[in-house]
Amino acid sequence: MIKLAVYGKGGIGKSTTVSNLAAAMAEKGLRVMQIGCDPKADSTAILHGGTKIPTVLELVRKYNNDFALDDMVCVGFDGVICVEAGGPLPGRGCAGRGIIAALEKLAQKGAYETYKPDVVMYDVLGDVVCGGFSMPMHGGYADSVFIITSGENMSIYAAANIAMAVEDFKGRGYASLGGLILNRRNVKNEEKKVKELAADFHTEIAGALDLSETVRDAELLNKTVIEAFPDSKMASQYRSLSENILHMHKQKRRRNSVLKKINGKAGMIGEEIRIRDAEFPSPFLSGLEYNAPARGPWNIVHTGMLIPQSHQVFVCAEGCLRGVILTAAEMNAMDRMSWVSVHENDLLDGSMERNIVDGTADILNKMDTLPPAVLVFISCIHLFTGCDFKVALTELSTRFPGVDFVECYMTPTMRKSGLTMDQIMRRQLYSPLRSVQKNKKYVNIIGNDRPTDESSEFVSLIRGAGFEIRDIALCKTYGDYLKMAESAVNITYLPAAFAAGEELCQRLGQNYLYLPLSYSYKEIMENYRKLSNVLEIKMPDFSDAMDRADKALKDAYRIIGNIPIAIDYTSTPRPLGLARLLVEHDFAVKKVYVDSFLDEDGRDFVWLKENKPELVLSSTVHPKMRFAAHGSHDEKVLAIGQKAAYFNETGHFVNIVAGGGMYGFDGIVRLAEMMTDAYLHEKDVKTVIQYKGLGCESCL
Repeated sequence: MIKLAVYGKGGIGKSTTVSNLAAAMAEKGLRVMQIGCDPKADSTAILHGGTKIPTVLELVRKYNNDFALDDMVCVGFDGVICVEAGGPLPGRGCAGRGIIAALEKLAQKGAYETYKPDVVMYDVLGDVVCGGFSMPMHGGYADSVFIITSGENMSIYAAANIAMAVEDFKGRGYASLGGLILNRRNVKNEEKKVKELAADFHTEIAGALDLSETVRDAELLNKTVIEAFPDSKMASQYRSLSENILHMHKQKRRRNSVLKKINGKAGMIGEEIRIRDAEFPSPFLSGLEYNAPARGPWNIVHTGMLIPQSHQVFVCAEGCLRGVILTAAEMNAMDRMSWVSVHENDLLDGSMERNIVDGTADILNKMDTLPPAVLVFISCIHLFTGCDFKVALTELSTRFPGVDFVECYMTPTMRKSGLTMDQIMRRQLYSPLRSVQKNKKYVNIIGNDRPTDESSEFVSLIRGAGFEIRDIALCKTYGDYLKMAESAVNITYLPAAFAAGEELCQRLGQNYLYLPLSYSYKEIMENYRKLSNVLEIKMPDFSDAMDRADKALKDAYRIIGNIPIAIDYTSTPRPLGLARLLVEHDFAVKKVYVDSFLDEDGRDFVWLKENKPELVLSSTVHPKMRFAAHGSHDEKVLAIGQKAAYFNETGHFVNIVAGGGMYGFDGIVRLAEMMTDAYLHEKDVKTVIQYKGLGCESCL
């Protein structure tokens, strides 16, 4: 049985489209059931001459459960089985809950077993995607979701919201996005806008329908176009669309069947998958996780230490303290670290806020000199118990008016939704900054844990135009740090810093520019164009820089040749972008270690899927990966990133994290040089990767 849910903005033509698709499929000899999931209960009207049929909820309200399946069903044109879920009385009840009740009642009455439909289509209101209206996509009712949209802005907006909901449910084994249906309204750039929407969600347009008087004429007759005007152009379009949808579903089912044979369960991916078979942005299912002993990436302690002269206080259970204390100790920074232990009685007597205030105050009162800023970290348990963190920080600010208290979180159990701990930490780094008069000649680089290379065109463009760069990674004193509030422009290029840039723009009114780290020549040039426009300067000619990047890659390839290359996501936030660059320059990229993808990797994912389908994606957190570094690795591998080096047991690796401060064409030159050096000179991988926070001081 093929189960399809069709969503779209109210008035976009869902019911008309679904009814004509049902008629076209029935015309081919398929047994079709159409279920209207809209309180208006008019989804199937043109399939049965416009007559009113009782809705499931009307029957429930009138007879409770004392009615038959036949009472809920009307057989329409060409045998299409019509059902209307209906909704609550106006002004009463929840329409979404009504959809749930109606679908449950159909299942209870044995509708699917009795009528044995080949195709079931759910026609669903799509202006909102609350629990009830999203039921067809996640309750096991539908396998695929198709979204009808035009090029109108509100229609695009609704379609994007629905697609995001489908993406959210997809990782749980629910319905996946089947494609978009363009129902033309003949607005400007309509095709282009809908194609961009499809690209954003890595799907395709199943078909397009013209804006036609034929459809209106058929509706005036209370008939589908298939019935009223079977030889019309519109009838052909509906038939073609129905064939495309059925074909797309068949292809999807074939892929799932292959996956089932390989993995034992459809959609259940192990620790590795070819990119041709992977889904974006989540190629692997989440679950129990393994953490490889590659310790170069920074954690919240390292990042917090970037605020000069600051002190950190962790308020948490003693069992949570081990990692953060060891980090501070390894950095030789124990004089900047304190903690307040949370015990069971704190949970039972409601003293969580008091524990934060009194514990932190006790630490500060024992200091000879108060720090200018204190980063107070709370843990998961505070969120579970509803602790009012802001009240505690307000009281601390009143007690210690000369100290800036920074709201920070150590909440790993919360990392599967919203901002990650890393993103929150990079945002909170700048919370002590206050609005001051701006200097148009000051530019901030926001959210980096290391300075951007001075050799980069990015830096030389800014400095060469007479601007001063300010970066927390360059600040020596708290006063230097506070001066970052004077800058007129904030720039981020690491995705993890995006939230910080947005927050500062909203709170301090600083102009914000996101110029994502990239390995695409086109995107690099676009970033420099945007930067030049914001700085109001003429964009320099970067032809020579581009030529140097090409030459560096060619020189590296002459030495490295076809040695297999493995890349991991800790080395760069754009692992697929880097893989694409190297593939385009003939390098033998064999594997990318990554657990999920950022939006920025979307286009590179599509390109690699088409041009390097055998590329292997490997999870770094899958439990099986704990054995990956204990096998036989006879083949020489060049790794980019510590995890790639660890899993391949290779000393030939480029030791960088988070892009390594490299940017633009110069960044590509430097990376090519580092690849050559890694090929020629072997490192002791086990020694190198044990140091926490690459670039930080270490006592080991």
